[in-house]
This record gives sequence, C-alpha cells and structure tokens, in this order.
Amino acid sequence: MGKTNGTNGEQTSPAPVEGGSPPEVLDLEVWLSEKALPPAVANVMRVLYRGRKGTREELEGLLQETLSRPAK
Repeated sequence: MGKTNGTNGEQTSPAPVEGGSPPEVLDLEVWLSEKALPPAVANVMRVLYRGRKGTREELEGLLQETLSRPAK
C-alpha cells in the first residue's frame, strides 16, 4: 500500500504496482510540455484540467476524451 500522511490515513502516494515501483504521477503542465500537441489542443487541456495530476495513462485518457468532444 502507498504512504499515508499519518494524521487521518489518507493515501499520499500511489500504491506500488505488484512487482514494481509505483506509477509515475505527473503534473498536467509537465505532461503537456512532453507532448507535441497543437497549441489549441494544449490550451483546451489547460482550461479543462487545470491543476490536474495523473499517470501518463490517465492523462492520455483525458486527451482522448478531449479530442472526442464535438467542436462548437
């Protein structure tokens, strides 16, 4: 199981993957800086998910969800 903050037992780090290390949690801005996304897509992601953190897979899922939204 992951580390807890010691006061109320809330988990502060992800639980390690069986047989490996915990998944890397990235800030949305760090992840966006690694991607070669069109500026408009990156800006929409910033607006929709400001302050979000997640694994690469979770952030990739948010990108796919964003790209599947109908344009208005």
